[in-house]
Amino acid sequence: MGVVGGAPREDATYEELLALDANAVSQGLSRAQMSALASRRYLGERDALASKGEASCVICLCEYDEGDEMHMLPCAHGFHKKCVSQWLKDKPTCPACQRDVREDLRS
Repeated sequence: MGVVGGAPREDATYEELLALDANAVSQGLSRAQMSALASRRYLGERDALASKGEASCVICLCEYDEGDEMHMLPCAHGFHKKCVSQWLKDKPTCPACQRDVREDLRS
């Protein structure tokens, strides 16, 4: 295959690079950890995030709409549920503060 010392060879084919990506180990959260995250709906103007000036998702950069599904991470940062779920599949850290979410989910 097109790997030398853990890195792809310079002349690795596209198919070899795809195979490397397919074999990559995920560093993100498990399904059990994802299901342990707090979920809620955005309350619009009366939401605490709106009063703190945090009424947009830092992942997709869109403002929250009343009724949007959100995940609240243990560090108290909130995001669109779909956005942060995709993020946490690959990375175990909060997109805003980089805190490792796994540390807070261990019991």
